[in-house]
Amino acid sequence: MFSDPTRLLDALTNAIVERTAIDRILNLGPGLEDPIEEVLALFPSAALRAVDQDVDVCRRLQDQFRANNRVRISHAEASDALTEADATYDLIILRHPNISENKTSWFGALRLVPQALKAEGHFVVTLYDLAELDLLQEATAHSPLREKPGAPYTQVPIALRGQDRYIQIYVTLKDADE
Repeated sequence: MFSDPTRLLDALTNAIVERTAIDRILNLGPGLEDPIEEVLALFPSAALRAVDQDVDVCRRLQDQFRANNRVRISHAEASDALTEADATYDLIILRHPNISENKTSWFGALRLVPQALKAEGHFVVTLYDLAELDLLQEATAHSPLREKPGAPYTQVPIALRGQDRYIQIYVTLKDADE
């Protein structure tokens, strides 16, 4: 499937780059089409961990990024990556997850995102359709995540084909009590 990352990269540039220090990035379920190299270029001091449940995807990404010491590829479920005790991130990217087909699994994973983000960390999600957006909003409703003002964060028009139709950016509060 065609997957042009222009809208995602533009949203990251407009909403996050030059406004926030990003040292650690978690890319959940990148598949083979996520713009890992382009994201690293936007955040030149960041290390990126890509986690995918597909072992073949992980092997191909490991081959592709073997020489890049800023990228680590892990074979795991999203929820496992989000619950690792020593891992907190400045930025978590979840690009076009297949929420509609795995509602229970993704709902559980989405509820774990705040604990994996540093204070004032960013969670960026791109989605296919409004039903997935509804589930995302339900999963984040009673969490320390707050939608970042400025949606849709990009002036790049929605393509007739592609998967970054809806872009949501959330920020964790400094203190969960805020």
